[in-house]
Amino acid sequence: MTVAACDVAFLHTAGLSQRKAEYIQGLATKFPSGELRADMLQSASYDDLVSKLTAVRGIGKWTVEMFACFGLKRWDVFSTGDLAVQRGMAEFFGKDVAQLQRKNGKWRYMSEQEMVEMAAKFAAYR
Repeated sequence: MTVAACDVAFLHTAGLSQRKAEYIQGLATKFPSGELRADMLQSASYDDLVSKLTAVRGIGKWTVEMFACFGLKRWDVFSTGDLAVQRGMAEFFGKDVAQLQRKNGKWRYMSEQEMVEMAAKFAAYR
């Protein structure tokens, strides 16, 4: 049985929360419909990948970044919203990591703009 054909209640029995089961089934239905294809995900530009996948209910930018990095084995994925990446970068550049700050409802060691600027020299292996 394919995931797209599974009942959400059945997926829930696999240890998924109700919401995650709904999200996974929703994602799975995008493949038989042709909205998503494995070859498209593999070959899509990073911006297209983010656009296509974040259009799916329950998938945010961080999820796409982790999928691109670990699932698609892309080298130049830079997750500015990942707190561990922020902390590692702050330490690498000699910032005081005890200075975790809350900005716009999110915890940050440094601004996204600052991270992007500092990481530019490491492209295409960020």
